[in-house]
Amino acid sequence: MIGPNLILDKSAFQMLGKSEHSTLNAHYRPGLPPILAMEVLGDLAKNTISQAGQSEVAILAAKFFGSGPIVIVSAQNACEASLHGYPVPLTGQFPVDYARIVEDDGGYGFMLDLHELNTAIMRWQDGQFEETERLGAKMWRTWTNEVTMEAFGEELRSRSIIIPRANNIGEALRTAETLANRPGLQLVWIRLLCRRFNISNESLHQVISRWNYHRALMVRQFAPYAYHCLKAILLLHTCTRHKLIGFKPTNNIDLEYLFYLPFCQVFASNDKLHRLIAPKLLRENQAFISGQNLQDDMKSLSDWWDGLDEDARTSYRDQRGFYPPEKPETQTFRLFRRFMGPYCKPEGTKLTEEQFADIRRRLEPYVNPPS
Repeated sequence: MIGPNLILDKSAFQMLGKSEHSTLNAHYRPGLPPILAMEVLGDLAKNTISQAGQSEVAILAAKFFGSGPIVIVSAQNACEASLHGYPVPLTGQFPVDYARIVEDDGGYGFMLDLHELNTAIMRWQDGQFEETERLGAKMWRTWTNEVTMEAFGEELRSRSIIIPRANNIGEALRTAETLANRPGLQLVWIRLLCRRFNISNESLHQVISRWNYHRALMVRQFAPYAYHCLKAILLLHTCTRHKLIGFKPTNNIDLEYLFYLPFCQVFASNDKLHRLIAPKLLRENQAFISGQNLQDDMKSLSDWWDGLDEDARTSYRDQRGFYPPEKPETQTFRLFRRFMGPYCKPEGTKLTEEQFADIRRRLEPYVNPPS
């Protein structure tokens, strides 16, 4: 059984030890937003001693266990696709843009090869870094220290857009939603989104033509995923503008993670900004778990598993698979029950060796295609 789709930010990812990550992979299905991989690589330039920086990245990369999880489509590509009318799922699924269609006598299917970030993670674990990655890490550190929300604020002021006062996060959310849905600002928001995500002028003109064709729809109808991004940007700007959240250079990185919220069932972070804002942007069928609670759960479950002898472990796997033990005090058990339903022993028989061999035979041309 596969657990709830989970996205972690770097604060939560970094808190967990390797054994806790192993337990996490047994009870959740993690996805990899590109921003997390970039943050891990950024540590290469964080330490002025080259060897120390390499060691830090290698230690973090090892927590991915091999190639790491499915790489989620970048927020930039997803936002541009949304503005062009492509359906970007807001259902907790991991959208990808590197699947290929395969066919055999049984029909059609999709094959996910390793993403370039997956192969990079495997190199990082061995302390191998390409020169472009070293340069990229330095540029990343520079960008995170220099880019602020101030440019967005200047854009609003230049257009005489006033952010009404908000006294708490709830009021800030209502302010963001009111602004995002103001009819006279829809084209302004489309242009600002294209600028925020570095979408080309050619693409912007195509988006505007589509918007005009659809008689100037509201962004929430015209491009639902782009609307989520817009709401996140406006919410964070409102909060920092009225000092509900302190300004930090890293706010822009925290904002990037908020763009990926629609693509998971559970979001985990130990970052203060995320703890305050992320729950406001989640749907009712999503959940937030703090990095500390997640770490406590993984340690508790890991200790419980280590306390079983081999016979007990085999018996548990046969009976319950990867369903977590009945520990209502753990948030992981409650989340698993909420998203995956109560435990139900699967019916049916185990596959025979002949059936496994047939599956391997049919997959072989796609896993190792002829040169």
